[in-house]
Amino acid sequence: MEKPRSIEKIGMKVWNLQLKDKVLISDYSKEQLLENKLLDSFKKKNIAEICEILDKAYYDILHSSSHIEENKNIMFELGIADEKIQNRMVQY
Repeated sequence: MEKPRSIEKIGMKVWNLQLKDKVLISDYSKEQLLENKLLDSFKKKNIAEICEILDKAYYDILHSSSHIEENKNIMFELGIADEKIQNRMVQY
């Protein structure tokens, strides 16, 4: 439960969560799921809205995580990422 609180401290919205007997409990929301909103945008072929959704999600991911050098990524350290992926990552 430490991660949501650290994200909240940097000003990002965090869903109310509780951990009780190893079960994660949250409030119920009637809001549309992001997944459904994205699917609706695809069905309408609304490219601008799709880009806006993905840009916002990407921004939130980047700003909610610490950054490390690509070669120190846990996938490489554990040997999970294959050489093809490693070479592609190095090119960027």
